[in-house]
Amino acid sequence: MTGAGRSPAATILEFFRRFDAEDVDGLLELFADDATFSMILYERELQGKAELAEFFRMHLANWRTHREWATSVIVDGRSAASSSTSRASRRTGRRS
Repeated sequence: MTGAGRSPAATILEFFRRFDAEDVDGLLELFADDATFSMILYERELQGKAELAEFFRMHLANWRTHREWATSVIVDGRSAASSSTSRASRRTGRRS
């Protein structure tokens, strides 16, 4: 993730803010063109902004309401990881 002058931890927190705002274009601004994004929940690794855009748009389209926040952030040089908690309601009406 790139941060436009932000620390890596602040960039991750900004990611969650933009994710909750469903700001896909804003999310993509946080990533380098050749970024790799891993999500354990989905057991997949996304490569580059095109895959990220497709995933974020598809994922956000499934939720009626969504709120996610970081519970921890770990930074090691150029790598960063976070764990999060979320509260969401699917378009089908089920809560997650």
